Amino acid sequence: MFYINEEEGWKISKYVFKFEEFDFGNLSHIKMLAEHLKTLHNSKFKLGFDFSYWTESERLVEVIKERDLNSFLLIKNLRKEMAGIYDLILSDPWQKSMCHNDIYEPNLIVGIDKLYLIDWEFAGDTDIGFDI
Repeated sequence: MFYINEEEGWKISKYVFKFEEFDFGNLSHIKMLAEHLKTLHNSKFKLGFDFSYWTESERLVEVIKERDLNSFLLIKNLRKEMAGIYDLILSDPWQKSMCHNDIYEPNLIVGIDKLYLIDWEFAGDTDIGFDI
């Protein structure tokens, strides 16, 4: 069963009746996530969209600049440090693959012995290190 709302850009494809919140401190949850990411990254499937964390961060910094100049000034210095780290990530030997690009607890639903990875709005082809 599917429900699609094209005006708002979302859909419901399956309702999970029993679930628990994902916990990075729970080894069984971590194992499920690792298997999920391994399957995703080894799929050889390409989305045809190169997701750039740097481009996305630039967009977000502009939003912050417009709303809170003090926070923007703090972030400006942090971005200089992050530029070097970002360059290191791009030069690592990990393959570019289909990635979710937004791995954190609210986007991970643990059903009965199954993990659901939701909210794919940032998905794209990028270095798998970002998902890890």
